[in-house]
Amino acid sequence: MGIRLFGPRVSLGITVAVAAAIATVSCAALPTPTEIPATPTIAAETLERELVKAEADLRIRLSLPRDMPSNARLARVFVVNTQPPTVDLEFAVGPARFLLRQRPAQTAPGFPAEAVDVDLDGGPAKLLVKNDASGRPLPTELYWTRDNMDYLIAGAIPTDDLVRLARGVKRPGAT
Repeated sequence: MGIRLFGPRVSLGITVAVAAAIATVSCAALPTPTEIPATPTIAAETLERELVKAEADLRIRLSLPRDMPSNARLARVFVVNTQPPTVDLEFAVGPARFLLRQRPAQTAPGFPAEAVDVDLDGGPAKLLVKNDASGRPLPTELYWTRDNMDYLIAGAIPTDDLVRLARGVKRPGAT
């Protein structure tokens, strides 16, 4: 299932077989990515400016993954909504891509009801594994709330790599 980002697979206690049995259902409350398109190479300085601009325009501090492979790079910054302020950060790790969506925590975040409950460092999270109409796997999605932010991390990469990336997402100044 996807390209390995972190080397050998290590069990993180998630029952992927249960998640794989979930049917494809869309979630209207929080838009979910169905595909992560290829993004042209953008200069690191431009991306840094876009990141700073998004934070200033939306008046939020963005969270970044702290535990990433050495060849990972920020590939795109995209403001999805202004109310609530929602930002997508797309990362490239070699040929693999993953998306980190974040916004201030909502009372009813609208995480997919069909997602499987999983534990993310003692906090609740929702894992969604689904297929398209022809049975091909779509990017895996992991939803959680931490540090007063709602997050979605998604990509066509192994579930345990998504979980590892999610564990490393922290708000600036959080421990």
